[in-house]
Amino acid sequence: MKPAFIIALIVLALSPPTASTQTTPASTGDEATIRQLERDWETALMRGDAATINRIVAEDCIFISSTGEKMTKPEADADRTNSTLQLSTTPQMEIRIFGDVAVVVGMNIETSTYGGLSTSGRYRWTDVFVRRKGRWEVVSAQSTHVE
Repeated sequence: MKPAFIIALIVLALSPPTASTQTTPASTGDEATIRQLERDWETALMRGDAATINRIVAEDCIFISSTGEKMTKPEADADRTNSTLQLSTTPQMEIRIFGDVAVVVGMNIETSTYGGLSTSGRYRWTDVFVRRKGRWEVVSAQSTHVE
């Protein structure tokens, strides 16, 4: 597994929102829910809380790492043990809701390692949430290392 993937996964989770766009006024409650899920995912990754990660990330989720590697959720789960995240800030984040689909686009600046090597830097990322059986879950996540 590539080191950048784990960082991408962590970046996606470590994203306290700073800005957002709604497609309709009725999406305000959904937006708040998705913001909280992003925060919960961040906390779960820092603590190694697999139960919370499994609640937020769909079993059929597809990840695209900052190096372009495609990974399934089981592959990402296995690879996550090689990374640590010391610090992450999210100066940009936008949430757009389209019915039962939400697209979250953001940018994180982080201090992190993978396999003992630094993977710190700035990442732009996209999370796609889908509402299934009344609850939101991540079905796709992508990250690009931009520095």
